[in-house]
Amino acid sequence: MRNLPKPCGYLIAILLIAKSWTGMAQQVRQTPFSVRVKVTDLESGKPADSAAVKAGIAGSDLRRINPSSVLDAIAIADPSFQVFRNNLSGDDPNVLPEVRIRGAANFPAAAAVATHSAATSTGVQMTPSSADFVADQVTASTRPLFLLNGVQISMQQLVDMDINRIERIVILKDAVATAPYGARGSNGVVLIETAPTKKGDINVRYTGLVQAASADLSSYHLLNAGNKFALENKAGYYNGLPALQSEHASAVSAGINTHWLQVPIQTAVVNKHNLTVDGGDDHVEYGLNFAYSDIQGTMKGSERQTYGLDLHIGARLKAFVIRNDLSYSSMQSSQSPYGNLSDYAKLDPYLSPYDSLTGNFAKVLDQYHIKTAAGADSVVTVYNPAFNSTIATQNTTTYNRIGNTTYAEWMIGRGFALNGRASINYQSDENDVFLPPSNTTFGNFAPAQFFQRGTYDQTTSRWWDVEGELKMNFSRQIGLHHIDANAGISGMFTNSDATGIQVQGFSSDHMANIAFGNGYSNSKPATGMIQDRWVSAFASANYSYDRRYQVDLVGTGFGSSQVGPSNPYAGYWAAGASWNIHNEHFFHRGKVLNELRLKASTGVTGNQFFQSYLNNDSYNYLTNEQYILGGSNLGTRGVGLGAYLSGVGNTHLAAPTSTNSNVGLESVLLDSRLFVNATYYRQQSSGLVLPVYSPAYTGFGSFNYYDNLGGIRNSGVELSLQYAVIRDTKNRVFWNVMASGFHNVNTITATSNYVDSLNAYNNSSAVDQTRPHQLYVKGQSLTSIWAVRSAIIDPATGQELFLRPDGSSTFNWSAADKRVVGDYSPKWQGTFGTSLSVKQISFATYFRYQLGGQIYNQTLADMVENANLANNVDSRAASSKRWQTSGDHAKLKALSANGLQTSPTYATSRFVQNSDQLECASLVLGYTWPSFRNNKLPFQQTGISLVANNAFRVGNNEMERGTAYPFNRTFSLTLTTAIK
Repeated sequence: MRNLPKPCGYLIAILLIAKSWTGMAQQVRQTPFSVRVKVTDLESGKPADSAAVKAGIAGSDLRRINPSSVLDAIAIADPSFQVFRNNLSGDDPNVLPEVRIRGAANFPAAAAVATHSAATSTGVQMTPSSADFVADQVTASTRPLFLLNGVQISMQQLVDMDINRIERIVILKDAVATAPYGARGSNGVVLIETAPTKKGDINVRYTGLVQAASADLSSYHLLNAGNKFALENKAGYYNGLPALQSEHASAVSAGINTHWLQVPIQTAVVNKHNLTVDGGDDHVEYGLNFAYSDIQGTMKGSERQTYGLDLHIGARLKAFVIRNDLSYSSMQSSQSPYGNLSDYAKLDPYLSPYDSLTGNFAKVLDQYHIKTAAGADSVVTVYNPAFNSTIATQNTTTYNRIGNTTYAEWMIGRGFALNGRASINYQSDENDVFLPPSNTTFGNFAPAQFFQRGTYDQTTSRWWDVEGELKMNFSRQIGLHHIDANAGISGMFTNSDATGIQVQGFSSDHMANIAFGNGYSNSKPATGMIQDRWVSAFASANYSYDRRYQVDLVGTGFGSSQVGPSNPYAGYWAAGASWNIHNEHFFHRGKVLNELRLKASTGVTGNQFFQSYLNNDSYNYLTNEQYILGGSNLGTRGVGLGAYLSGVGNTHLAAPTSTNSNVGLESVLLDSRLFVNATYYRQQSSGLVLPVYSPAYTGFGSFNYYDNLGGIRNSGVELSLQYAVIRDTKNRVFWNVMASGFHNVNTITATSNYVDSLNAYNNSSAVDQTRPHQLYVKGQSLTSIWAVRSAIIDPATGQELFLRPDGSSTFNWSAADKRVVGDYSPKWQGTFGTSLSVKQISFATYFRYQLGGQIYNQTLADMVENANLANNVDSRAASSKRWQTSGDHAKLKALSANGLQTSPTYATSRFVQNSDQLECASLVLGYTWPSFRNNKLPFQQTGISLVANNAFRVGNNEMERGTAYPFNRTFSLTLTTAIK
């Protein structure tokens, strides 16, 4: 154990101790029982015959699909749960992806938060705690509501949670399922339930995972040293620079050909461990879970470590059950000191990263003189980003979280049960970013800026919440009639505060402490505090007659501190019905059609995805100016302190609403081998909160004012199919296939004048027009691609010919001519796969696909046509398909030393490409040891599995993926066992 990581040693020690506990427990075997309280929140009251649209996924299925990413596993099991990773951040373990269920029902923060000059964001927490789900509602407005055993959590907490703790996940989608959550449910709800306690003897279960992750750099096609030097000569890059040309020629002749993308990359090793010890008797149950995770990133120095400890105990006294869950978690993460991958993609391959004398990373790679346009002499210095890894560069984040939840239930009798829940959670976070004075960021600082070199940014944040719920349940079968009903109240208070300090001027790279800075980078520290409250009363009922006809009714009243005093409370409702045709007397079950069920629902849910405090006027204090009474210089502190208006409150602000309608068909065919489900939905979100633009002449141009002005509609279809090809129980051979499809149409139905002004700004020269920018236009999609339509590269001149909206053509690019030229969202996306189990051996594979979407190939713009040959470029920059002489019919413009200066390419339909793709999301091979071999050993239920995720990807566009941080391919080995 001496050479093992500490967590591994701890786990082995605990396993040995637990084995001795198990031996003693054999002498006091108890009768199995259950004191588990229903902790799956309101969904637990929904019977199987409810019209609610939901998808349940077992924790074991999630772990089989992807043992290290719960979000990706859910997305395979239900394609309407969509996971989007930023092409910039790739698979950075410290960056969360975006998630949404079905379509986006809110405007992104770029449109929903006023960012015009001099405006102050109201109710947006600066660098909030990762536990702050209220902040998530503003910055990530498409995320669903996440509930862990009924308690709301942030998505970061779910991602950091050990997947082995999950018993099942339920995704709620329609109004009947989400209306009980009031103004929290319009984006859908994800319920996470942890594994129940194993009853009887003391049980010990262990799961260990070792994973290797490799960076997927297959989308990069950079030039090697010889080809890059040849391209520079062809383009005339060295005109007037003979010394530089000779220097680079010598480097190429010497065989220097640096693969720069490999410099910051490593094969990452991930290890995770989960240990559970639990047990109980007829009166008490108890459990302890310890989880440790060490995730290395594929960029050197990036890492995320998490520790989790959960302790629960439950007791039963006749009709009363009580359970308490106490949890603690800790996280430490670091970003790569090597910087962004894009910094390395730009470096020329004939430059060596190492100092020829020391063998260490050199700080300066190249330095030469050029003449500016005005004829002045200028020095160009090329710095090595890898040098920053050799000094005390750091970007670290830590958090510590503690939470306690108490559940109680009273089985009153005659179908009635009263249960309640109370929880309190606290988390503190700290982020430290230190750039030493030798960091290349300060390489070009002038001597007068000497004491500004080196910066230290520190942000601390705290978050806590208190939440409670009291609910009465009723369930009764009376002849052919069955009734399930519940009613209750719930509420929550959240408090979030943050402080940010920026210090500059450090004398030494080794003084990595904020106390050694010479002064503030900004005028003073920045702070913020946000408090939110809500209260809800809800009731729902499900009536079933003879298991044939079912009706659902839901009503919720919801009050929130976010809305105006004129609209303190709002009501939400839902109604649904379902018909089990297979239970009708006229239905004859046969081998072809076994079951058939129709269901429909409609209702109105709410939306809290907007900033806090928009319902109140906001002021800032003039802390550097005060009025002092004449003739006095005593006792003036705090007297005459001035304040100025920063935001105008809307007392009539209301929570947005979403009208959600669903129609579905569920069928079972072919002797219960084939399951086919189809659902059509339509969701209209209205009254979305958007800024209101006030012209400067009104005197309110720099003030925030918001109103219920926006609207978005989503409609689409969900399809799923599962077929049991072989179902041989006797010989334990099972072969299943599955396929699913998802189609969504997103349409903006209403905007505001601020959004119109934002569109105008995104079309102005103040914005980089070499890439598309999102425009929010009524009748179009939130994900439309806006660019100027291209006709052709003119064979005579080599210039691009554009099409105007009126059909005429021009050589002059104008943002006013932008039109929708594609859509980032695919028309169809989904999954398909198969699983095969033969006795103890199992195999499975799952694929993701998307069809009908487009993408803007920014690589062709940045690394080909707008490329600066002072940097390395994509191999297509040297393509023979570029225009060269009059009469050429080319797809790309002519080569130049600096395309952005000589003939810039702005957003054009020429670079819009189809993004049809197929990805092997998961390959699984598993083996479970038969129980009879374990009779002489203390282990049982022992299994091992090999899983490959994102093994390969096939697509029809060649664009660089993961430009700041690469995407990964992962290969996992998992061992699961239990001790008798």
